[in-house]
Amino acid sequence: MLVVLGVIESIENDEQRLLIEKLYRKYSGWVLKTAYDIVQDYDAAQDILNDTFIRLIQYADVVMELEEYKIGSYVKQSVQSCAYTYLAKESKEREKTEKWLEMNGTAESVDFDVEKLLDYENLYQAMDKLDERDRSLLISKYGFRLYHREIGEMYSLPARNVSMYVIRAKNRLKELLKREMR
Repeated sequence: MLVVLGVIESIENDEQRLLIEKLYRKYSGWVLKTAYDIVQDYDAAQDILNDTFIRLIQYADVVMELEEYKIGSYVKQSVQSCAYTYLAKESKEREKTEKWLEMNGTAESVDFDVEKLLDYENLYQAMDKLDERDRSLLISKYGFRLYHREIGEMYSLPARNVSMYVIRAKNRLKELLKREMR
């Protein structure tokens, strides 16, 4: 937050600086909450707060022309745009990392170390033996790399419980794999 406050202080046009300061005081808490609701990561939400206000500074002349009742909508669109841009960049980075790992022969998931123990054929066979719910949860989490919140929405589960369901499904899969190794 200090970054954006320093940038606000450096605005030379007094009218624009006062407007941005006013918007920061009025909307910064709401912007942070909205960003967090979208990305579910507090550090990322703080970055998005900074990005949102930097964008508002860049377009201060446009914001100054808006009628008072339209400014809130403009701020809302800005924070949503910054948050979804962040998610898109994060997704691309995840894909790049996975491709690099695959190319370098170390395509193993940090959370899912079963791949180190067995080849994919055994994994597929064990996955087939899981019940539909466990299989779906594991595929959603490790195959599609969905967040717990997204998995909860898909399967109508509370997001706070998804983690435990995934851990239990993963443990059942490990047990199946251990049995097959014997």
